[in-house]
Amino acid sequence: MVPDHRRKYALRRPVITLALAASLAAGLVGGAAVAANPPLVAPNATPWIGVRAKALQGMSNFTCGSMPCAAATDAELAHPPVSDAEAQIAYQRGVYSGAAEHCGLDGQSRNYAPMMTWWQTARHMNGRQIVLVGAIHDIAKGMAKAAMARIGPCSAETKADIDRRLDFRPPASR
Repeated sequence: MVPDHRRKYALRRPVITLALAASLAAGLVGGAAVAANPPLVAPNATPWIGVRAKALQGMSNFTCGSMPCAAATDAELAHPPVSDAEAQIAYQRGVYSGAAEHCGLDGQSRNYAPMMTWWQTARHMNGRQIVLVGAIHDIAKGMAKAAMARIGPCSAETKADIDRRLDFRPPASR
């Protein structure tokens, strides 16, 4: 069961890598300062922390089961129910989903749905955590789509790069 919480959220180069899209989505690089193969997210940058905070602050806008979610408590804001590492996974997978959608690939069934099933079954997250992970994913997805739309159409090389990375695979145990 995937919760119904979804929210809809120029640089010119012939080819854009997924790493560049993630960096642009995070607002971490400018058009002229792009390295040949930048990391998925710039070193020491933690955009997922801000995205998690934004999602937590908007919890009452999401649906928990068949009811609106309760607003985040002071305790949740101080100690989020989703860890930094979990937020990072959701954020990065959201970037993949946004890039996939921009390039006409099916991020929903290949990335989002398997990720959400994994959170529920393997990680045993409760409904509120699932909504928060989904919101982090969706915010990052919207950011990536917007960044890629500024760049222009998806090239064949970019589409192939995203296609290779799109399928969700649970991270190795830490």
